[in-house]
Amino acid sequence: METRKHKLISYFLKYSSLSHGVLAITYAYSKLSDMVPLLSYNNISNIGNVITSVWDKEFGQFAYIIAHIIISINYILLSGISIDSNSNNEMEGNLKTQLLGVLGHSLLIIFSLWSFHYNSITSNMALFCLLQIGMIYFYISNNEPRRIISTIKIINRPLVNRDIYIIVFLSLSCFYGYTAFYTHELHRYGLWLLSSVYLILFIYWIRISSVKTKK
Repeated sequence: METRKHKLISYFLKYSSLSHGVLAITYAYSKLSDMVPLLSYNNISNIGNVITSVWDKEFGQFAYIIAHIIISINYILLSGISIDSNSNNEMEGNLKTQLLGVLGHSLLIIFSLWSFHYNSITSNMALFCLLQIGMIYFYISNNEPRRIISTIKIINRPLVNRDIYIIVFLSLSCFYGYTAFYTHELHRYGLWLLSSVYLILFIYWIRISSVKTKK
């Protein structure tokens, strides 16, 4: 039974890797395809200045793409670890996956700050930035999901890390689904995939007990 469970977790992690990879590729196609003409033969003599100009203007887009590539790679690494895991938390990973997860979601925060600078501060993007901080917290603390973080009572028990996780995952599922619904470009498919990934994570973590079971 445990072997089957670990295999299911491994399949899910590979699906998560695929989802982030699809979003990275489709987002790059949707957002960066307009830059291709700038790299034409006529501009070849000025290629250095063109690349510098594009990077300065669009580095936030690159951060978004690279972030999802890193997270995709991280999920592949996690899928291999989960098969051999003896932990009750098959998504715990190790220091390498923890650091990659933090790096990937930190780049998404950079994308948010870039968007604030070049566009405007919107409630959607502010929420996205806040949720990336939540994901960083998940990566640095998911080895202790039942750790008490506040004496505030929730259903007659203290607030624990797991409660933060399920709020973050449900919020991200709704965010990506909402964004996908109003997006007409190719990367909407990647957004729908990510919405499903975070919905599954929400279901997975909500099924984990918030209190330590006595042996």
